[in-house]
Amino acid sequence: MWIRSQEKHSLRNYQGISGDSDTVWGDANSFNEQYVLGRYKTKERVQEVLDDIQWWISYNEHYSHSGVNTSTCQDWKYTIYQMPKE
Repeated sequence: MWIRSQEKHSLRNYQGISGDSDTVWGDANSFNEQYVLGRYKTKERVQEVLDDIQWWISYNEHYSHSGVNTSTCQDWKYTIYQMPKE
C-alpha cells in the first residue's frame, strides 16, 4: 500500500502497518525496517488512523477488482493514502 507520511517527507509502498501508544509505523521491505508514518497524542487516535487505513485497503481492493483501469481513473488520488495530521 502506498502511503505518504504525516510530514509529507516520504512516499513508499509499505508491506505492513502497525501502531503503538503514539506512533503509526510502516514496514517497507523484508528486512523489518520500520519507518514512522505519523505521531499522535493518544493510543485511541493511533487506533482511529489504523481503522482508516484498514478501510482504505478494503476500498482499494474492491476498486481494483471491479475492472476499473485506475491509471486512467479520475479517482487516482485514492490509490495513495495520506497520513492525517493530529
